[in-house]
Amino acid sequence: MIELEILFENKTTYSKKSYDEFLEFHRKKFRFKYMLFNIIIIATILTCIIYLVSFRIYSTAIIFCIFLTAFIFLRFIKPISDVKKDYESEKIINKKTFRFIFYDNIFTIEDEENFFKLKYKDLYKIFEHNNSFYLYTDKTHAILIDKNGFSKGNYSQFYKFIKKKIKFFVF
Repeated sequence: MIELEILFENKTTYSKKSYDEFLEFHRKKFRFKYMLFNIIIIATILTCIIYLVSFRIYSTAIIFCIFLTAFIFLRFIKPISDVKKDYESEKIINKKTFRFIFYDNIFTIEDEENFFKLKYKDLYKIFEHNNSFYLYTDKTHAILIDKNGFSKGNYSQFYKFIKKKIKFFVF
């Protein structure tokens, strides 16, 4: 079996404070695009409803009202419940510590019970902010890496390394 060389090792503890910082960063970073998209979709659906009602096509207008209700639920109410669920998760309540090991082509995430392997190409975007790196796995979920948690390597070396690995690195 070939032993992979560990390039960086990091331990990060997830807490309400670190999660709050991430949420604040995420909200500021993506609020304009998110709200613009929502306004355009809601205005379009409302225009369709008004048009349909003015021509007395009530059954289709009701269907559009159902679409509008579902859209509002999915874009506004569900994210609030998801955040609440994250706040009540074991990793936040118990201040769970994760160990991240970075190799040349993959990185691993582990805690007491779980072990995951990810390829760098599976990351959506990466942001550096204050004392953290946020490794986004999709548009809404990120892995939080504490800059002060490196036991092998340091955050400035990691910054140079990860910048080469990811196409969509944002400062």
